[in-house]
Amino acid sequence: MSENKEIETLLEKIIEKLIDSLKREREEATKKITLVKEVKEIIGRESFEEFIKSNKITIVCFYSPRCPACKRYLPIFNNVAKKFFPKIAFGVLNIKDPRNREVVLDKEVFIIPTTTIYIDGKEITKKTGYMNEEELTLFIKINTKLIS
Repeated sequence: MSENKEIETLLEKIIEKLIDSLKREREEATKKITLVKEVKEIIGRESFEEFIKSNKITIVCFYSPRCPACKRYLPIFNNVAKKFFPKIAFGVLNIKDPRNREVVLDKEVFIIPTTTIYIDGKEITKKTGYMNEEELTLFIKINTKLIS
């Protein structure tokens, strides 16, 4: 009988840890990231459509707050945004936010981070994965024909 009690106690501890882990994941998914004033947080289809159509050149980073590559990439994205603003509008979209589900599916974002360039509201190109500052700057210059 005591062996069964030990197993039961062990299972309860495992379940507690799993619940705590799920709670932390949920908090991380909705956690705000630190953005510079040059970067807009996009939430929902309407906000997304308005953002890409109201600017000549727009760059959107699709990310997740839990993604390690995204956590390393977003500060770089912020720095590059400061360099190109106001010629280019920069925005971020959290793929884990349920309000963004429709946009994520429509834009077929399967790998994060994904950086997409829009000109006059139309998608020109996208690149998946982490980029350092030099790579992101070059990606932007080549695809927008901007030389600064």
